[in-house]
Amino acid sequence: MWQDIVIAVVDILFSVFLIPQVYYVYTGKMQMSKLTAGTTAAGLLVMAVAFATMNLTYAAATTCLTALMWGILLFGKRVKRGI
Repeated sequence: MWQDIVIAVVDILFSVFLIPQVYYVYTGKMQMSKLTAGTTAAGLLVMAVAFATMNLTYAAATTCLTALMWGILLFGKRVKRGI
């Protein structure tokens, strides 16, 4: 389905555009709201499951990747500090 490819490409772009944000949070140059990062990651995981049930395999996989990026924003600084 063409929708699978479109959603996958957009999700990949979202993940690429989050790389600078992850860098800034990880280096301590800025902070990310835990509420924003947590709810976004959880919502994306729910969307990934929905995509998987519709057999949109690429969309489900790339949405999981984007959720992982938001999860890194949520937990990244704690992992760096060893908490």
